[in-house]
Amino acid sequence: MKEDGVFRPGIGGTTTCVIADRDGMVVSATPSANVYHPGGSGTTGVSYGNRLRSLNTTTGHANCIAAGKRPRITLTPTMVLKDGKPVLAISVAGGDLQDQTALCLLLDHIEFGMAPAEAVVAPRFATQHHQDSFDPNPDRDQTFAAVGSLTISEAVEQNVREQLAQRGHAVEAKSGPIGTPVMLLADQGTYYAAGDPAAGRHAAGLAD
Repeated sequence: MKEDGVFRPGIGGTTTCVIADRDGMVVSATPSANVYHPGGSGTTGVSYGNRLRSLNTTTGHANCIAAGKRPRITLTPTMVLKDGKPVLAISVAGGDLQDQTALCLLLDHIEFGMAPAEAVVAPRFATQHHQDSFDPNPDRDQTFAAVGSLTISEAVEQNVREQLAQRGHAVEAKSGPIGTPVMLLADQGTYYAAGDPAAGRHAAGLAD
């Protein structure tokens, strides 16, 4: 919104947001206007949601429109609790990459002990061997984005990529980020946060 109160529509898309305060309260959110900006309410700055467009009319499809039904969407802000308190929060933008990138970060921290600053820049992987959430083709056999595909960070060693290809994966090495994550860890009263700089994400703190 401009200072003069005129509504300025955005370009759509998704962003990431993880916030924590000194009292231990944590919020993980993934605000999204999907591909197209849905418009706003006058000059209030309130933007409408438009994720109902993720429903489709394909009979028998899990996302087929029906009264009172919520669509399956890609947005998956993530929070991990320990003894009922938040210890880890993740938000990822990137359509069907969101769940997959969040999984990479969870594995990096839980299984490999990486701090957020390490996890957000560690090599990642993703596949499009699934139904495209944004193109629910009525022909279920035609809706897969890329059958057998496996996108993997270019930093992964060549011999690993070759072994994956030998197992039948259509491997594509990518130099840029796979998904656009931010991550926050709460550890004994101290917060550790990071965003993938290659994806234009960052962390910041505010002093009293």
